[in-house]
Amino acid sequence: KSVVGATRWLQLVKLNWLDDRGRPREWDAAERPFPIEAGSPLMAPQASAVAILPVLRMNGLLSEVILISQFRPPLGRMCIEAPAGLVGAGEEYAATAFRELFEETGLRAKSVLDDDDSVLCNDPGITNAACRLLVVEVDAND
Repeated sequence: KSVVGATRWLQLVKLNWLDDRGRPREWDAAERPFPIEAGSPLMAPQASAVAILPVLRMNGLLSEVILISQFRPPLGRMCIEAPAGLVGAGEEYAATAFRELFEETGLRAKSVLDDDDSVLCNDPGITNAACRLLVVEVDAND
């Protein structure tokens, strides 16, 4: 692959490979400029972000999920979505989830209810950007 252009958060790359008939092929893609493990495919999905599904505990019962409304410049409009954010260098996924949840909602997660370490790829035809989904508990009584 070759880097065509880059910013702090994204880079445009040109991928070159041989298809199943041995023909040379090219593909333009966007990727997060984070290191990948040696031996990984050209654009191995990398969980460079977390998405957080906060579940609110009220009166001892897990009762509601919390979503946020956020302006997304590429779409030019507000979007309803799960809180999310990029993983800091050396940061654990749970720590990122707790930090991002607080930054985006003012709520503090009490615990991680589920993190199955699966990588979610939302638009694999154009990017290797991927995230981990963590379900966290927020206690409404705190």
